[in-house]
Amino acid sequence: MALSRCSGWVVTEAGRQPWTVYGMVRTAQSVSPLALSTTLGIFLAVLLIYGLVFALGLHYLLRRIKGELQSGEPVVIQLKTPN
Repeated sequence: MALSRCSGWVVTEAGRQPWTVYGMVRTAQSVSPLALSTTLGIFLAVLLIYGLVFALGLHYLLRRIKGELQSGEPVVIQLKTPN
């Protein structure tokens, strides 16, 4: 079942070109005018930002797990049960 779902998605998306308007804009007209160096620079900047956010989040989680960061006072919950 999962294979058919994934293959259906791949087949659908492979023929689709969301950046073009069917019947109005040809694929050749919808190519970005950006140079390869600009595209590569943007890609690397986004990759760097995501990597930095991931590293900071991982650092925070590891500090939380080790107990270096303390949360507030422990919460005590009293449940009332019928007798």
